[in-house]
Order: sequence, then structure tokens, then C-alpha cells
Amino acid sequence: MSSGCATALSSFQPAHVPERGHVQAELGVDFSVSTGAIDEVVEGAESAEQLADQRRLSNAEKLAILEGAANLGLNPPAVIPHFGVGYAPFENWELGVRLATSGWRVAVRRQLLKQSEFGLDLSLGFGVGRAVFDPPIETVLDTVHVDDYSRWNLDVPIALGQNGSWFRWWLGPRVVYSSTSLGVTLTLPNERVESGSVSGQALYLGGHAGAAFGYRSVFVGPEITLVQIVGDAEVTALGATESVDIGSFVVYPAFAVMGEF
Repeated sequence: MSSGCATALSSFQPAHVPERGHVQAELGVDFSVSTGAIDEVVEGAESAEQLADQRRLSNAEKLAILEGAANLGLNPPAVIPHFGVGYAPFENWELGVRLATSGWRVAVRRQLLKQSEFGLDLSLGFGVGRAVFDPPIETVLDTVHVDDYSRWNLDVPIALGQNGSWFRWWLGPRVVYSSTSLGVTLTLPNERVESGSVSGQALYLGGHAGAAFGYRSVFVGPEITLVQIVGDAEVTALGATESVDIGSFVVYPAFAVMGEF
């Protein structure tokens, strides 16, 4: 795994919003593990690269390499460290920012139910994120160079849970929309350099659950996120456009230290 630009899907936001004027922070790491066909697609791209050392490739074989690059650009396996801070400027409202090796995210969150009144906390929010680092394509595919890369994410964080002086737990659905564009150059031995582009949209649908234990202000614990990625990408190169299915089931185990001050 690399520390590339897979989408960081953990939240580490308990369902309650801090009291007005308080700060909630987390420092953690995600592990993105795809169980879909990405391995087969990337292996096919690597096999085509090996053939390029022996003979000239057909256009279909060149496109196979670019399809592997598309999968790595849109949903790479990754280890994703991250740091997030949320501040409550008003009662029941929180503004947050998160920085990760996958990029940055800003969000707003509103607490709808309070444990003190309903026995459970419930919060709902909206977040926007953007990738700031190129995906790890060149570390896997030697013949592909990333010329430009752009990725935007929109997410709707929803969490239901409880908290106490020594524990907190939360769970909820996970909904993220992602739009990606990628410009690449394919350089093969004894062949003309080819330029191409990849554009794709994906919807992450699933759920997440987490728990943390500690005392007063500092808590430590895991979170698990399970999502089905639904989407496709268009690879345009060599005078043709190919549609690539990027759907897969992805597991995001994560761990973090959290504090509320």
C-alpha cells in the first residue's frame, strides 16, 4: 500500500457536537483495502508493460495499461494518516477541517438530537474535500506519468451514538460522491509517446461504526467503514474512448486518538 490519494472515509466524529467554544480534535490513520477487481486490472496493466520490452503493443494492450492507471488514480490501496480539528462557534453547530495525505476537507455539522433529552445523540453535516497529491500510479506502472490530477469529494456525515466520561460510540451511513480527472502520458520502449486522459465519477455507499475509550478529554479507539463504490471512468487515448468499471467493495479500518477541550 502507498500513502496516496485514496479517499479518507473515516470520520472519528462522535455523534455529539462539543459545547459552544470547545474544540474536538483527532489524529489517526486509515487503511484502504479494495476487494474488487482492481488487482486483476492492475496486474493486466503490468503484464502489458512487460510485453512492451519484447515487442510493440497493440492499441488494446496500451489501453489496458491506461485502464490500470485509471483504477490506481480513482481507488488506490493506501495508508492515509490524517489530522482533524472541529470547533463549535455556536450551540449545536460545529465547523471542522481535516488534513490528510489524501488532501483536505472542510465541513459543517449540526446536532439534531441530544443524549440528555432523547437518550441518544444524532448529528448531520456536509463536507467538501479536494486531493492535493498525485496518485501513486508511477510507483506501480513504470510507463505511465501523471501530468495533472484533480479530485473533489462531497460527503454527508450522519452519526448516531452515545458518550460518557470514559467512553463514546457512534455509527451511521456513509455517503460520498467523488469526481476525478487525470491527465497521463504513456511512454513505451521504441514507440511514440501517447497522451491520454481519465475522467470518472463514483458514489461511495455504506456505513461506519466506531468506539473509543479514555477519560475526560482524551480517548483512543478504532473505527470501521464498509462501502460499495458505484461508478465508472472514461479513458480517452489513441483516438478512442473506453469505459472502465471502477466499482468495488472497500474496507477502511482506522484508528485514532481523540481529544475534546
